[in-house]
Amino acid sequence: MLRATSPQINNPLEAANLKALCELTGPCITVLLPNYRPGAASAPEAVSLKQLIRTAAELPAIRRMGQEAAALLTPLSDLAAAEELESGGVGFALFSAPGFTAGFRNGLQAGSKLSVGKHAFVRPLLAEAYAPSDVFALGVSRKHLRLFRCRHSMAEELELPAGVPRNITEAVDSDQPDHDLANRSASGTSTGSAFAVRFGTGSDREAAPEYLHHFFALIDRGLHPLVKNAPVFPMGVAEEIAAFRKAARHLNLLEDYAAGSAEMFTAEETARKAREAALAEYRRRGEAVMAEFREMPDRGRTSSMLSQVLTAAEQGRIHQVILAEEAEIPAAHRKQLIEGEDVLNAIAVETIRNGGDVFTLPAQAMDDVTPVAAILRY
Repeated sequence: MLRATSPQINNPLEAANLKALCELTGPCITVLLPNYRPGAASAPEAVSLKQLIRTAAELPAIRRMGQEAAALLTPLSDLAAAEELESGGVGFALFSAPGFTAGFRNGLQAGSKLSVGKHAFVRPLLAEAYAPSDVFALGVSRKHLRLFRCRHSMAEELELPAGVPRNITEAVDSDQPDHDLANRSASGTSTGSAFAVRFGTGSDREAAPEYLHHFFALIDRGLHPLVKNAPVFPMGVAEEIAAFRKAARHLNLLEDYAAGSAEMFTAEETARKAREAALAEYRRRGEAVMAEFREMPDRGRTSSMLSQVLTAAEQGRIHQVILAEEAEIPAAHRKQLIEGEDVLNAIAVETIRNGGDVFTLPAQAMDDVTPVAAILRY
């Protein structure tokens, strides 16, 4: 059961928060404000929030609420006067429903948004909430291995666990690969015979592909007890990243990587790039669901009809649904929704409430089935 809270906005929106928001009983006022930096051309957060509150007070849906409207707007007005909005920062989302007020920071890049509806307006926040929030970033390099723990917009560089070599020299000196690293080559074109050329110096061994593979395999095995199945974001030059992917058998490597010298990445840059990779991973999952939708032989378990999908969402029959990012369809003549409420958002909320999965994709990625594509449970 959700309880009323003071509208603090410093915490990021995560999947558990989103699930709780989808359980709210409306009406609900949602305010979304994008990133703001003091001195920027855009209006300060407090000014923008006050403007949106004044706009909300004049909306027909709010005016019809009477005393209930005041209870929804007052916590938002209190926040507009708070000092914490003066410092700026990443964007935020505010939600006010009967007995409940909460706010969350998010990376919203779009403009301001005010919504009044039966549901909390969460659709623009789905990727932020559902993309992996805890990511390890791994600076892959022969000379200097680096490990970061990233959470949303923050990154902390960690000490390597015991037994994980910091560079290939440590790997070569401390251990030997499981297989024979003798480098065999032909003795000459005339004889066709072969002999073993053994690497005599440390630098010889470090240059050998077999030793690089061994070094990367040690990293993969050594980090797994710490990282477990959390996503790992690789950073480094393309050739070494490719070699690391071949050696890694335990780590959950993200498809995207940061190209460049692993030694040069700052914590701030690492956090930003890791977050971008996590968001891209969420999108790829949506693309995979879209492909499954297109290829499903049982077309009776698919639908792209808006009213049919909304009904299925309300009945808990949606397994997975993809929504077009750019679309917004105001409700009309749907008694369960407040007039003007976004139907696609209602589909998202009802699907999440009933345990289904929701993804968003650009409209062009959905082609002829925009703005909604659903795979039904039955």
